[in-house]
Amino acid sequence: MSLIISEYPRRTLGHIAAANGMTSADGPWIAGREASGITGIPTKVLARWEEAGVISALQNVENAPRLYLRPEMEALAELGTAGPPNLPAVRRYVKKRKEAGVSAR
Repeated sequence: MSLIISEYPRRTLGHIAAANGMTSADGPWIAGREASGITGIPTKVLARWEEAGVISALQNVENAPRLYLRPEMEALAELGTAGPPNLPAVRRYVKKRKEAGVSAR
């Protein structure tokens, strides 16, 4: 479940950001193409993961492109040892971080 901070600009804080003690102020917010370049994950998959609450996103107005939290994308990229991380690996990572009580970077 993601936390919706406001309607528009619409900001959601994802599980990866929460597990790493990040907030919506921990920018910069970057375009999907750049986020995809950092993580190796296609922009369509990033959008689905944001809708599922896995990652954070910012949308300034309705139908505007999503922006992603750069530090969260960098943390996500570190999960992929032999290519982009997959969703089960991301969920295991978040679960381990939460169980360990990690709340700060």
